[in-house]
Amino acid sequence: LLIYIVIFTGIAIWRYEHFLFNESGDLLLFEQVIYNTVHGRPFYNNFSKQNHFGDHNSPMLAILVPFASIFPVPYVLYAFTGLSIAISAIPIFLIAKESLKNEVNALILSTSYLILPAFIGRAFLSFHEINLVLPFISFAFYYFVKEKIYLFITMFIMGLMVKEDVSLTFFMFAVYAFIKKREMKWYVIPAALSISWLLLSIEVII
Repeated sequence: LLIYIVIFTGIAIWRYEHFLFNESGDLLLFEQVIYNTVHGRPFYNNFSKQNHFGDHNSPMLAILVPFASIFPVPYVLYAFTGLSIAISAIPIFLIAKESLKNEVNALILSTSYLILPAFIGRAFLSFHEINLVLPFISFAFYYFVKEKIYLFITMFIMGLMVKEDVSLTFFMFAVYAFIKKREMKWYVIPAALSISWLLLSIEVII
């Protein structure tokens, strides 16, 4: 995972420094939002001339700010993308190891996950806040499988904080729990959290 993060963050930074990146709109948008936050204008978006929370409810972006005060913002954005993808492979490996009863096959499966073209593209083409949700979704699923409700809810809530529309994805945990005939708490709590976060985001914050 460390090699993966170093390689793809390195490629991304090299491409950035040589003007070889595509789909730069989101990269530039988030670069200035984080840069403005570091320099005393919290989450200000120069494109829409308002706070970023006027467009999207993304409090998870705050975790980038301390690092952006030390390193160039694009480097931080690319590093966190690589980090998010890499960390999300850990529960994939753990679930596969338990299901397949074979560590080598689990390693092959989780490595295949890491080199999916969609993730390789995310690692160095641009940046979007949605990249940060990957580890929270995969760990939430892991704790769902292990039936550890408190850790599941913790990952669930942290995942919701990435962006308002991920609540629609996380709502599917409630559907899945209902299909699996889990106890009521496994589908009532996720459904309530997802709907509440979406309504709070759209009707109040944005």
